[in-house]
Amino acid sequence: MLNARFALMKSIDVLLLSRQDILNLDLTPREVVQVVESALREHAAGTYEMHPKIGVHPTGTDPANFIHAMPAYLKLLGACGLKWVAGFARNYQRDLPNVTGVQVYNDTETGTPLAIMDCGYLTGLRTAAVSAIAAREGCREGAEVLALAGCGFEGTMHLRFITHEIPTIRRVRLRDIREQAMTTLRKSAASYFPGEIEICPDTRSCLEGADVISTCTNGEEPLVRPEWFKPGAVAVGSKADAPLPPRLCTARTSLSSTTCHWPSISTRSVAIALPRTAAPILSFLAECRTSMAPLVNWLPARSGDARTPTSGSLPFLSAWPFVI
Repeated sequence: MLNARFALMKSIDVLLLSRQDILNLDLTPREVVQVVESALREHAAGTYEMHPKIGVHPTGTDPANFIHAMPAYLKLLGACGLKWVAGFARNYQRDLPNVTGVQVYNDTETGTPLAIMDCGYLTGLRTAAVSAIAAREGCREGAEVLALAGCGFEGTMHLRFITHEIPTIRRVRLRDIREQAMTTLRKSAASYFPGEIEICPDTRSCLEGADVISTCTNGEEPLVRPEWFKPGAVAVGSKADAPLPPRLCTARTSLSSTTCHWPSISTRSVAIALPRTAAPILSFLAECRTSMAPLVNWLPARSGDARTPTSGSLPFLSAWPFVI
């Protein structure tokens, strides 16, 4: 028998976890953020192996559709696995999640698979956690207004995580092309956010003048205009650069690394608006959280300059200021 040898080997039990199994875990923002911070610190320390994701692009109803393979290994956490994740922006028209996929978790000593699980919901949690960490470390003390563009699943997670990580937020402004998405999010968020939640009629009224801006959209055109930023504002785009202005996108960065590995983990466009003159810049930086203090050493020579700032107390955080 060709399979006789394998029949004598020890069997391998693989745990299968459905989407409902994952939901039943009832993971909290605090639990997720702690794990994500550990992973980001490993990435910054170099104790990881992770190559740029590869993928295929079935066009379907949208040329931006993708299915990506994302393997990774974290030495200190002893974690190894692969995510096979799809992003189909128009799935909502079929009452399906935009992000779906499976994740395989392997034993780091034997390589054998330990678990295969749904990764759609976990991806949403992880994405929101990275954005929340960026917003938390980049915002000034006492940030009160969060502007959120995109109120689907990702937007829902971003609202929960950012308000958790920045407890001073008292007001949230929402904008989405679908009225129902905004009303649904406002209703669900009331269970954990006690502040005011406003539905905005257009993008400008939502984003302009906010302390923290978060974009969770699928469009390729920039949503945010530079003149909408007030000094000290921080913006986090969950889809690489697309939602932020081209002038800001020349200063693209990733939370996951202060090196050239920015595509590897979870790219974020992070922009911090600085006043035009040096004195307000120093004053603004003095008001920022401690981890941003090293940016005092970074003074742009002119509007739009992109220089690499000194790393802060969180080694994985690299933010790009720009002058308004």
